[in-house]
Amino acid sequence: MCSLFRLHRSRGWELFHEDKFEEAIAEWRVAADLDPEDGYILSSIGLALSKMGQQEAAIAEWRQAVRLEPNYDKPHVRLAYALSAKGYSPEALAAVRAAIRLKSDDVNLYNFLSYHLMVQAQETNDKADWGKAVEPLQQSIALNPTDAYAGRHLAKIQWFLGQKREAIATLKATIADVPDSIEAHLQLWEYQAYARHFRDMIRTGNAMNKLPDPDEKIAHYFVDLQHRLQSISKVAGLVSEVWCRQSRHDPTA
Repeated sequence: MCSLFRLHRSRGWELFHEDKFEEAIAEWRVAADLDPEDGYILSSIGLALSKMGQQEAAIAEWRQAVRLEPNYDKPHVRLAYALSAKGYSPEALAAVRAAIRLKSDDVNLYNFLSYHLMVQAQETNDKADWGKAVEPLQQSIALNPTDAYAGRHLAKIQWFLGQKREAIATLKATIADVPDSIEAHLQLWEYQAYARHFRDMIRTGNAMNKLPDPDEKIAHYFVDLQHRLQSISKVAGLVSEVWCRQSRHDPTA
């Protein structure tokens, strides 16, 4: 029976690599009938179903696979990805945590974890819950500093928690690692503009809920406009540079 099981399993992989997913599943179903407790085969069936666009069926196979093989990382990771793609749910959060336990070097898993925790924080509106999303984002940055997603979202949380300087420092570090991130440049400009406005209000003695005197208002307007134009010029130059780089790699650009 073992040799027959291995035969169908191997034949299934041959068909899978030929993009013959239905035939591969048929071979793996025979193998699964020979050994119903083998979660590896169910994980493979789920992968083939996913390739065919049958996500719900794939998720069902991966759920069964992680039950049978709790220490096998692939079905855990695949289940975490698939459930996270559907949005937040307690099951998705639990799946991501389980996947990280087995594969702690996957940057996407930490980003998924931070996403689920941020959704939870939005529901509770509790700053302590927002703080829980900080650690996975920091871990994501440590694993891959060139992924601007984690840096930008870490800065958003820091800003929301009142850590304004830390948020600006995080964005500057993100831009240093990912200079092509237009979103990070715009986010930094927004935060710096607000911080500059706040400092000006404190320095001039104006309360935040009061408008400047009419004579000062026009001066504030032109100073703010100057900063806006400088920022827009930087971003426009960045966009142009990115397009130039892409056109060198794409002859049709």
